[in-house]
Amino acid sequence: MSKLKFDVPGVTLSALPSGLEILSVTNKFASAKISTNGAHIISYVPAGEKDLLWVSKKSHMTPGKPIRGGVPVCWPWFGSSDKQGWPGHGFARLETWEIAEAATLDSGATRVVLKLDSSMREFPMSGFPFTLHMIFTVGSTLEMTLVMVNKGEKPVTVGCALHTYFAVSDARKIAVSGLDGIGYFDYRVKTTKFDGNVQKGDLKIAEEVDYVYFPAPGATEIVDPGWGRIVKIEKSGSESTVVWNPWIEKSKVMPDYGDEEYPEMVCVECANAKCDQRVLQPGIPNILTQKLSLR
Repeated sequence: MSKLKFDVPGVTLSALPSGLEILSVTNKFASAKISTNGAHIISYVPAGEKDLLWVSKKSHMTPGKPIRGGVPVCWPWFGSSDKQGWPGHGFARLETWEIAEAATLDSGATRVVLKLDSSMREFPMSGFPFTLHMIFTVGSTLEMTLVMVNKGEKPVTVGCALHTYFAVSDARKIAVSGLDGIGYFDYRVKTTKFDGNVQKGDLKIAEEVDYVYFPAPGATEIVDPGWGRIVKIEKSGSESTVVWNPWIEKSKVMPDYGDEEYPEMVCVECANAKCDQRVLQPGIPNILTQKLSLR
């Protein structure tokens, strides 16, 4: 197991029987759990509230395998790869990241930084040298920032997302607001065009949903009457928002997802997907940030 090099109040490192390492963070505002596998946060619980994040009971919780839930870091591509045998949503979520920093901020919030660098070992699927930092600020809000640096000599294009699984009381009774009037690509239809789809009003979930909204730079909200809460999702460095729920049939064919779990979650993702992919110029950081709060 990795050694925690930082003596920070409320920050501990442990391992599950499978060997999956978990950083636990507790302060006056909230508690959180972050895995070094994929720089993957799997829980964020504001004081006195339910968890904002959801993880499948059938998820792999093993190093080197994707975690079904929380906030997977999709990089350097979003969705499936055109290379046979390469993993969906990139390789960053499958790798063990280094704990680069842990600190208590003046506000009382806790900052944790994880790092993945091509100098650590070979990453043949990247195609270029890189440094990634995933920064978590756990406080009255949860802020997550992915900093991407191309250390090569040529520009490269990447797709990415903070693929957030939100816990909800019943996906069939919630609404996702903030996307009214925005066009979207429907992943259920295997085309390369937006095909004239435009969101009308709030998004209600009554079937499988797999949409990429663009241009969608603004905040969205998950209105959850069952739990009497509204989750606000703010972002920067992103012009695309992904909304996903597998619904009934797809739930049954995913081995790491329970057949009856689809009402428990909805993904609303801060992304650089489809026509929102980013060109990383050599040495210039590209930053993707998402902030979650309750109201």
